[in-house]
Amino acid sequence: MVLLASSEPEGLCYIETANLDGETNLKIKQAIPETAHLVSPGDLSRLSGRIKSEQPNSSLYTYEATLTMHAGGGEKELPLGPDQLLLRGATV
Repeated sequence: MVLLASSEPEGLCYIETANLDGETNLKIKQAIPETAHLVSPGDLSRLSGRIKSEQPNSSLYTYEATLTMHAGGGEKELPLGPDQLLLRGATV
């Protein structure tokens, strides 16, 4: 799952990955600035785009993807990385 927004200031999200790597300390994830403000259902319903993601793999600490947002008749490509990735098994 990719973090697009959060109700926390600056799009921050805290996760625990003990089920994945045994570490119990919270890790900080952050939405990209271009989507971090989209917190209401209305904002999210107007979001249009696609994500091109790397194939699933065993790496917990690397990730590469591109979010292509449709806006104003054009497209804008935005890079996504490990700071936006919420892995299955992590607790938000």
